[in-house]
Amino acid sequence: MNRDKSRDKNKDENKDENKDILKKSQSISRWGAQKIFYCVSRRFKRSWSVKRGEVYFVDLGENVGSEENKIRPVVVLQSNAYNFKSPVFTCAIISTSPMTIPDIQVPLTGTYPYIDNKKIKKNLTGTVDLGQIKTIGKERIVSVKICTLSEMNEVNLKIFNVLGLGSVINAKDNTIKSLEGKVEYLNKKLKEMEK
Repeated sequence: MNRDKSRDKNKDENKDENKDILKKSQSISRWGAQKIFYCVSRRFKRSWSVKRGEVYFVDLGENVGSEENKIRPVVVLQSNAYNFKSPVFTCAIISTSPMTIPDIQVPLTGTYPYIDNKKIKKNLTGTVDLGQIKTIGKERIVSVKICTLSEMNEVNLKIFNVLGLGSVINAKDNTIKSLEGKVEYLNKKLKEMEK
């Protein structure tokens, strides 16, 4: 009797797993067709100019594991010098998930109204997730510019954390403080000599 229950449970688990695999394969197949559409029908977007700090909705497609997918807002991180000629740009995903790693996430504190594809007024909210930096083709842009973020200074600082370069910033800050101290000392000495 227990063996029968165990076999039935395994069959149910296998059915569920097979359904999940089928569902994922269908999603990937649809995404493949969508990618072909973007490559063929949206080549004109390759010449678009995006600017650092601007937010767009892009189609991230079907991805693997914890990668963000579907249509999501992103902020352009790449330097403007490269954005004008390049058919791709580097961006970070704006997520509505709760902030879990403050060292690499920047909460949106500004008010960023936009009108969605259903003509409904909304406000952009969430966090810039610098743990989800991607380089994508401009063909994936599915909206006009939503806004330009005012939080880019904080994004700039936290990018160093993502890349493991936080110590470089700390060393720079320490060097500046040290030099400021030396300048102050030398100014005092000069004033003493003038007396």
